[in-house]
Amino acid sequence: MGKRSGSSARVLAPATFWRRGAAFAFDWYVGALATSLPIAFVASMQGREVTDQLISTFVAPYGLYAGIAGLLAGLVYYAVVPMACAGQTLGKRLLHVRIVAVGGGEASPVALAVRQVLGMMLIEGAAVGTSTVIRGLVEIATGAVLPTWAYAVSFAITLASVALFAFRRDGRSLHDLLAGTMVVDA
Repeated sequence: MGKRSGSSARVLAPATFWRRGAAFAFDWYVGALATSLPIAFVASMQGREVTDQLISTFVAPYGLYAGIAGLLAGLVYYAVVPMACAGQTLGKRLLHVRIVAVGGGEASPVALAVRQVLGMMLIEGAAVGTSTVIRGLVEIATGAVLPTWAYAVSFAITLASVALFAFRRDGRSLHDLLAGTMVVDA
């Protein structure tokens, strides 16, 4: 079979370090805001300061409710928005970059979920605000405070992912490698 008319093969260029980094910084802020707003609402309903985001200290069961609401808001921003918007969050749209499959096609919803949830939120726990909420929910569910070394490991994994992104020619970080995705100019 021949090529479909109107289609042309083009090589996708990885997004530059600075554009992708700026998009991440914007998304980190918006994602943290989305995650923290439901928690701030629950805190205010308890007579606490809206800046009190430590859900494990909320009166039961409000910490659990706040954590679940914050996590859902973060999941919507970090996972559902890219699925609905062709691999772009608000930051990626503003900076004209998007997440695609390594072969250049659109990233599947499964790949985006692996990248955004498993990679960024769970494995690279220092990368996004939802990770703090996940840790708080674990503390509420188990009654155990996570040890300091767990935070250090999370931070080290995040730094290793940033190093991959900075030094690989294709700009793929750990979450991209896990999901079979890359960030390209849109």
